[in-house]
Amino acid sequence: MALKKVLVYGTDGEIEQLQAGDYTREESYVGLINGEASAIIIGTPVYSSGADTVKKCDKAAIATAKCVGLAVDSTIAAGITGQFQIDGVFEATTAQWDAVAGTTGGLVPNATYFLGASGLLTSVVPTTGISAPIGTALSPTSLRVAIQRVIKL
Repeated sequence: MALKKVLVYGTDGEIEQLQAGDYTREESYVGLINGEASAIIIGTPVYSSGADTVKKCDKAAIATAKCVGLAVDSTIAAGITGQFQIDGVFEATTAQWDAVAGTTGGLVPNATYFLGASGLLTSVVPTTGISAPIGTALSPTSLRVAIQRVIKL
């Protein structure tokens, strides 16, 4: 089997072969409205709270634990449309991950992250209540987003 080159759109809008050193990414983003009364920060897991509207996840109930994505923008003010990533590799600084995962030094590589208390992320596997897997850390700054169905334990 021959090795084939990927075709992409160049910066001039013309189709070209993927150039050496370039790469493609397979993340999916969606623009949604922050339905919270306060800002949502980068990496915060959110659930669908209405038409094109999201709020911070909360594992206190099944409905609010059904994560649909993570906030991409550094801060999304209340009532404003922001970008949310629904799959792929999510990149943030270690300080940004520390703010949403309660860690120091970013994520723990190869650890699976779940929805934790107060809408934060945690690598502690839930044994009671609700289990809502969010993704697996590839490095202290990268999370492979792989949101799964919520499980009532």
